[in-house]
Amino acid sequence: MTATEGPPAAAGPHGEKQLVGHKGRVFEARFAPEGTALATASEDGTVRVWEQAADRGGLHRQARLLQASAKDEALCVGWSPCARWLLAGGADGKVRGWQRPAGAGAGAFEERVCLDLPDQVYCAMSGPAEEGGMRHLYTASDDEVAKWDFERRAEIFKVKCELLGDAAFGGVRNEGSSAYVFGVDVSPRRGELAVSNSDGTVRIHSTADGAPVVFLRSVDGAPVTKALYLGDGNGLVAATGRGLLLLYDLRKPDAPTVCAAHEKTIHDLLVWPTDPNFLVSCAADGRLRTWDLRDLTLRGDSERENYPYFTVAADRAGSCLVSAGGTQGIFGVPVFANYL
Repeated sequence: MTATEGPPAAAGPHGEKQLVGHKGRVFEARFAPEGTALATASEDGTVRVWEQAADRGGLHRQARLLQASAKDEALCVGWSPCARWLLAGGADGKVRGWQRPAGAGAGAFEERVCLDLPDQVYCAMSGPAEEGGMRHLYTASDDEVAKWDFERRAEIFKVKCELLGDAAFGGVRNEGSSAYVFGVDVSPRRGELAVSNSDGTVRIHSTADGAPVVFLRSVDGAPVTKALYLGDGNGLVAATGRGLLLLYDLRKPDAPTVCAAHEKTIHDLLVWPTDPNFLVSCAADGRLRTWDLRDLTLRGDSERENYPYFTVAADRAGSCLVSAGGTQGIFGVPVFANYL
């Protein structure tokens, strides 16, 4: 496939580069909206910002190293729609925000905000442009999702996800039988928030006040690791801990299309930026796969041996596909940038 059709099954025509620097697994990678920088969050407690070369030679150097967590891991990272804010959540329960002055380079960040949340932060994301961008902030920590007034650093609402069903993810490590929140996505058109939960549910709430709208259940009972709204918001795709893809029509949500997509946990999903008919999935089985969302047929497949994937990202032009994850090693963990 070409870059305009969707991501390739193997290396792109302009080759692949390794971005080296992280000392632990890389949990999330996200491009700035304008595509000039990539941010990565790692088990080593840092967020690294990689700058795009001026000659379109790709992501060629580390522009800035940011300390995102005082202990353990930096778990998530994201940008505001205007790309002036970079957010990260850590295992220390803190959300940190760095501001980039207007017109400044990729590495010109100053830490401006730090929020304290109850436990590990799995999601820290700006509100979408339709909501005014950084006017609002969405966070997920432990079994809670919250929406914040960013300027006042005040909660607008908070939703506590009570366990639904008989089994709690984590076994003896989850003595409180919590329904951990693994991800959040916002649909401005629907005014809704989709919450991925460890108890095998996707819970959809109003972005106005957090009121519940509908709860979707995975067909295999496994944790839902990721959920994304599609197109006009009437479609939603979810991934599970047993490697399933679930495609929902939210006008009749009780009958999802089911696809056995991977052999192990799917950790991240990406709707291709230049053609929303294509979806990229990455999983702990070391595979990147491309799917046609019109019928959930496999259109591309690549494998990286002994490298479990945790995250996948692309710039808005569809010219660079980034994948990352890895295992701990004495030489660090590379991030792979595939140029299309």
